[in-house]
Amino acid sequence: MIRKRITFNLILVLILFLAVSCRENSGDGSAVGPQQESNISTINFNVDQPVLAQVYKPGETLQISWETDISNPSVDIALYKKSSEVIVIAENTTFQDGFMRWQIPTNITNSRHYRILVQNHSKPIEHAFSDYFYILNQ
Repeated sequence: MIRKRITFNLILVLILFLAVSCRENSGDGSAVGPQQESNISTINFNVDQPVLAQVYKPGETLQISWETDISNPSVDIALYKKSSEVIVIAENTTFQDGFMRWQIPTNITNSRHYRILVQNHSKPIEHAFSDYFYILNQ
């Protein structure tokens, strides 16, 4: 009985260790990921596009779409690379259909760590990030 308990505890410690060590790392020692985002809100925000691992090239048009419970909110939209804002795409703008097209700058840096932030301009806690997507000049 004691042996089973010790085995169970060791397995639990191993699972916890793996969960903590499997975070994305930015290369400078700082962890990057959902643990840095505060997305506590009663309002539903969801970014539908771009989708996970979609590949775009500089100069192409990126379709951004989102859904929210708020009727025609004024939103801010930005391009992020990991947890850092790279470009403000739209600021304090209303899109009645939750959709916009954005032309990717031709001089943008290649990365597999881009994502889009859409947030309520008047209540930034009401926000959502897209999945990570790629911008590669290949």
